[in-house]
Amino acid sequence: MSRKRRGTPSAGQSLSARVRQLNRWRDNFNPARGLTMARAGWLVDAAMRGEWADFQWAFMAPVAGIECADADLLALIECRTSALLEMDWNVKVVEDSEGAEAQAEAVREMLDGIGNLYEAVEHLAMASFRGYAHCEKIYGDGDLLELRVVPQFRLVREGGAGRWKYNAGDLSIGFAGLDDSWLVEPEGWVIREVPRFVNRVALTKYIRSNLSQRDWDAFIEIYGIPGGIVIGPPDVPPDREGAYAAAAEAAATSGHAYLPHGSSYAANDGPRGTNPFAEHMRFLSEQLVLAGTGGKLTMLAESGSGTLAGEAHLETFRRIARGEARKIGEIIQRQVVVPFLEERFPGSEELAYFELAFREEVESGQIVEDAVKLAGAGYRMDVEELSEKTGYELEVDSRQLAEGGGVEERLRAVAEADDEGLEDALAVLNREFPAVGAVLGNGTGRTEGTDIL
Repeated sequence: MSRKRRGTPSAGQSLSARVRQLNRWRDNFNPARGLTMARAGWLVDAAMRGEWADFQWAFMAPVAGIECADADLLALIECRTSALLEMDWNVKVVEDSEGAEAQAEAVREMLDGIGNLYEAVEHLAMASFRGYAHCEKIYGDGDLLELRVVPQFRLVREGGAGRWKYNAGDLSIGFAGLDDSWLVEPEGWVIREVPRFVNRVALTKYIRSNLSQRDWDAFIEIYGIPGGIVIGPPDVPPDREGAYAAAAEAAATSGHAYLPHGSSYAANDGPRGTNPFAEHMRFLSEQLVLAGTGGKLTMLAESGSGTLAGEAHLETFRRIARGEARKIGEIIQRQVVVPFLEERFPGSEELAYFELAFREEVESGQIVEDAVKLAGAGYRMDVEELSEKTGYELEVDSRQLAEGGGVEERLRAVAEADDEGLEDALAVLNREFPAVGAVLGNGTGRTEGTDIL
């Protein structure tokens, strides 16, 4: 059976590879120039029609884009994506069976062959900021080799919720303006869509912050270094007025000048009221932080030495990452794993699934305590696994196991029991001496019990 998937680019050339043959004019277009509130309104209107190129370039342009230029947005992106990338991916099964494990092993092998899995995960996570994310499936000899990241400004949509086309020329163009050969076939892609995304808030915040910053700069220029007015003496000769005016200007701007007798200097008054610009910019930052953290008000607290704010911030981003991981895991399961299982195991129920999760660190003391509790309940934890989890090198101490009244009798009963009585003898041993039972375990106590005796 051929392993070539539906939607695989023909002739060995993907849509994302064809773009190299086209004009790359956006590399010379700075979206920050002329970015006003009127321009922002136009970008939003175009995006509603599915014309995303200009909107996304305003954020994604190298150096000049808002994602680079806005410190608040940059910090949100780094914190959210880094928390997600701390996670490990794994393949689990919905039931413990031979068929489930075979599926899981095949899925692990397939995912191991993807050379940029975490890059794709990060790109899919950015849909929370940009509204959507696309990764093209790239195959080689029938195997999935890459989930190629496609920049959002290279996609056009049929209205607000229709089909997608690849906008290879990065043009400010609508869906109907592109040939159908650029249609994005879902089978060949991994696509995530987020209807409520952060960059919509970040767009107006960035423009208003810049306007407030400009006025603040003017405010500082006027009142930061106070200027003043020089009042000249009476009866300045007409032929000396020019020289006197130059000296007066030097006195007003630099504070260093020689003025004739009778001159006076009046400094400008300070501003009336308080400086409104810092408060305005703080308000705008808070709105973006609330949008970027799902309304977590704890993120608005200042972190500092000796406080719990820093830990609260970390936990906020880890909580957001858990929710994000669940959504991205479902997308990879539905758009990558399920098609693979349908092809590799046709007609079988899907028993393996993809998961992103934090690796939870457990204290070794807790592991030992759990092992003792399991032993008391009649279960034995594998010594090698226990050694691996705790980091301790473990071995049986026969002398300590043999101490205590009655243990020798129970060990002898285990060693001498026939096949029918062995289970009962071990049950009594586990109940009365759980530490001994944890070492011997069910079905292995006959030989070890003899050795201890």
